[in-house]
Amino acid sequence: MTAAYVAQAVAIGSTLSAYGLFIAPIEADLGATRAQTNFGITILMVVAAGIGPLLGRAIDRGPARAIMLGGVLLTAAGLAALSQATSLVGLALVLGLMVGVGHAAFGPLPAMTLLANWFHARRGTAIGIAATGTTSAGFVMPPLVAFLISSYGWRVTLLCIAAGCVAVAAPVIGKWVVKRPEEIGQFPDGRERPAPVFEPQAPASKAASSQLLRDSRFWRMAAVFGLMPGASLALIANLVPYAADLGIPYARAAVIMSCFALFTSLGKVLFGLLVDRIDMRAALWLSLGLQATAWLGMLSGPGFWGFLAAAVLFGTGAGAVMPIQGAMLGAAFGRAMFGRAMGLMSPLTLVPLALSPPLVGWFYDRTGSYTAPLSGFLAFFALAALLTGSLRIPRAGSLTPPQDAPADP
Repeated sequence: MTAAYVAQAVAIGSTLSAYGLFIAPIEADLGATRAQTNFGITILMVVAAGIGPLLGRAIDRGPARAIMLGGVLLTAAGLAALSQATSLVGLALVLGLMVGVGHAAFGPLPAMTLLANWFHARRGTAIGIAATGTTSAGFVMPPLVAFLISSYGWRVTLLCIAAGCVAVAAPVIGKWVVKRPEEIGQFPDGRERPAPVFEPQAPASKAASSQLLRDSRFWRMAAVFGLMPGASLALIANLVPYAADLGIPYARAAVIMSCFALFTSLGKVLFGLLVDRIDMRAALWLSLGLQATAWLGMLSGPGFWGFLAAAVLFGTGAGAVMPIQGAMLGAAFGRAMFGRAMGLMSPLTLVPLALSPPLVGWFYDRTGSYTAPLSGFLAFFALAALLTGSLRIPRAGSLTPPQDAPADP
């Protein structure tokens, strides 16, 4: 669990958490526009999602430790190369081919796969706790990077992050990453012998991906876990300007944003514990209910305290995505196919993630209000709730397969 926490913290902290702080200095140095610098975040997301199917298959079949260490080194080399870039084309190429590929190779996908291998009855709890690494990075990196940029410039800062990436992540991954507990004579959940639980088995490697794509549960889960983060990303991108439209000062909007991040982290742990103890669909419905209620509160045009309460409630519900997704995929498809299922799902969930923020901005530019575009996300929650009801996923530790599980080939 320690390795998964550190890997996610470094992978996200060295890229997404620090990204916004480089926008202004790069614009000033290279003469870039805001649209051009913002496009970099899209490059990172698209590349990471695009290699998901290949990466998931590699993690399931190959040496996880070597793949993750390779990702650390590629990310560090990419950050160092970015520090020497003199053109936007060079920045984009390095960001996509090196940093994008590298951070995906040791970030959430391999980390969640490791946890799915090591935990069964407590899979959601483990994934939820380890996933707080991504939130921790959001607290630590911005002030640190801001200090380094103001003191030494953006190029030296990138070199510092590259060095820190290797210094922090490589030793932990090298020492603690073991793909499956059976490799060192142990069993999931720290048991002394294999647990008598239902565990889906993988077909022959060439048939595994096609079997996943034929399973209707895979597509329904992809829709659910694409719709939910789509709303969250739209809120993250527009929270501060929406608060400004409501007359909330910038400094107070920043407080709301920080509280949102904090309670998202707490939500990961809370729902990780919950999904191991109750029906996974019930946990998902609770998450959707919290988010929808909070969304209605934000749409009501609240003042500072009302907006803060809504953001806290929404963050708690939004934190459920990673632990519930990991627990559901593990229960539905088993340890042998977890990485492949997660990887194949990545490009599918990218669509609402990539489209939500620009669509909100497009509607706002034409209406002058956030009410219409943000109201549309209530349909996201309703559709996700309906799709959740159609899923048949065994509870953690179940002895029998779900009713709609496909027959063994």
